[in-house]
Amino acid sequence: MYEEQDYQWARPYLGSDESILWKGKPEKLHLLELTDIYMIPFSLLWAGFAIFWEYSVFHSGAPIFFMLFGGFFVLIGLFMVFGRFLFKAMLLKGTSYVITDKNVLIYQKQQIKVLKKESLPSLSVKRFKDGTGTIALEESSLFRRRSRYGARYTMDMRTLCGIRDELHGIAEPERVLRLLQTDSSYYS
Repeated sequence: MYEEQDYQWARPYLGSDESILWKGKPEKLHLLELTDIYMIPFSLLWAGFAIFWEYSVFHSGAPIFFMLFGGFFVLIGLFMVFGRFLFKAMLLKGTSYVITDKNVLIYQKQQIKVLKKESLPSLSVKRFKDGTGTIALEESSLFRRRSRYGARYTMDMRTLCGIRDELHGIAEPERVLRLLQTDSSYYS
């Protein structure tokens, strides 16, 4: 299935008394999300208006500043239409997961995130027709809170592309969900 060296990144993050219960990678990439019901029409409108702006500015002989200004919005529109799906696919291609008796470790693009099993929110499985599924490990939110004291919310690239802390497109998602929900003292 997977080579042992694919998971060597997790070794430094394991405690001496911690044992690995499951290792996996996304089996299938499911790029469309429920939010795309709104994002796809919005992104098409955005890109269409920006391209119309550029066309109008070019044919009216307006100063170059207006073309540069509109070009920025064309790039944003093209990213929203196409780029976010490419970014998500590239990110998920290099993703792997490790579940231990205490933590969930996620490896994406040279970044490792360690989530404590006891602090995970209520978990649910989104099943796909191909038998794979996705388990969300955080509450779904378009804006992420950066400070627990302030009301500052920001949107990052992962959020814009519909990427959350989740076990995406994994095989046997119900079995993995049971591993996540089982108390770590059960394995002691």
